[in-house]
Amino acid sequence: MKKDLLSLDGVTEKVADLIGTSRYQRLVSSLAEAVGSVSKATKRGSGEALSAMVLSKLDSDALSRFAKSKELIYVSATNGKTTTTAMITAVLGGSDAVITNKAGNNMTAGVTFALSRAGERNLAVLEVDESHLPIVSKRAPATSYVLMNLSRDQLDRVSEVRSIAEKWRTMLASNPSARVYANVSDPHIAYVVRDHSDVVSFEVGSRWNLDATVCPICESKVDFREDIGDYHCVSCDFGKPKSSYVFMGDELYRGGKLVAIIKTSLPGNFNLMNAAVATIVGVERGISFEAIESALTTLSGVGGRYSIYKVSGRFVTAFMAKNPAGWQQIIEMLSDSTQPLIIGINANVADGKDTSWLYDIDFSPFGDREVVVVGERRYDIAVRLSYGGVSHRVVDTYGEAINSFEEGSEITYVGNYTEFSSALRYLNEVGEEIK
Repeated sequence: MKKDLLSLDGVTEKVADLIGTSRYQRLVSSLAEAVGSVSKATKRGSGEALSAMVLSKLDSDALSRFAKSKELIYVSATNGKTTTTAMITAVLGGSDAVITNKAGNNMTAGVTFALSRAGERNLAVLEVDESHLPIVSKRAPATSYVLMNLSRDQLDRVSEVRSIAEKWRTMLASNPSARVYANVSDPHIAYVVRDHSDVVSFEVGSRWNLDATVCPICESKVDFREDIGDYHCVSCDFGKPKSSYVFMGDELYRGGKLVAIIKTSLPGNFNLMNAAVATIVGVERGISFEAIESALTTLSGVGGRYSIYKVSGRFVTAFMAKNPAGWQQIIEMLSDSTQPLIIGINANVADGKDTSWLYDIDFSPFGDREVVVVGERRYDIAVRLSYGGVSHRVVDTYGEAINSFEEGSEITYVGNYTEFSSALRYLNEVGEEIK
């Protein structure tokens, strides 16, 4: 063997010659798949996130290459993007016809990995993290965007909400031909699409306005009239624009005329709102209401959310909530229930290490419930519940939490991102998913 091949310089030169070639790209894709398979086989997760990371790190051009000639629909929001992506995918033909990242890997690497497995499919419906959306879009501009809401999330990772809105505006300005489906019930979204030419605007409601009280144009106060679903700036002309679609209760209107009664198999008013968004996308693409309703009423749990597990003779329904807006939606949905409750909180990188957001949530509707708390930051949520007047018990493990209730009990579990993932692994290992 030649001496230069044994030196670092020689190896580096040979690798440099290989990078970018089709042979190198195939090698990277195979390596990514292999790493993911090992991760899955050793029960460290689905393997998709690790495969995605390897693929993106070793092939910087992978995203634009895999996206070439594809119709791309990007779905982004602080809350609801995973479920809405699953609903739109179902409406447009399911995963057999549509490329999607159903495991929720929604950052740049995850989007790249999903597209790498496209096969013969040319339509992609992809959930994209709100901070990564401009990055993904720059490398692979979307044909359409579905933009639903913006609020605080992961305070130590995601920048201030207004700055995300500004980045989205810049993104749309660089992609003027894209169609945008926009929930203008959220002032941030109305501001993002204010100057864009191809907008399908809709009002599906906004249950959380605490992050949108300052006008994005003049920085004056924004007044909300929740009784009539309106908002406007007290100083300038910024306000809620006229919408193509309006969703109220379970009814969807277009041009003032009732066009559909929205139905979904998933629980909660917020999922009716997500289903309304999926319906609007389907209608605009020419799909019949009958086909849309069939898709939305047969969709089951999304990534373990809303699934029911039988564990040690008890029945656990799992929900995930990551931030104040998401928790408030879940609390509203559960407010009429009397089921005992397990709350789990972590503060890892994926959750955001700052747990001060817990004090923006009104936990008082849980005051008459039997509540147990778990998770790495169980004492953080315990202190918060104490201040809110919610009696609770602190335990160390999921088994302890579940077995503290009587056999036959129907239990609700709610956890934030990594805590939910840990709980789901436990439920799948020791229990049986029955719905």
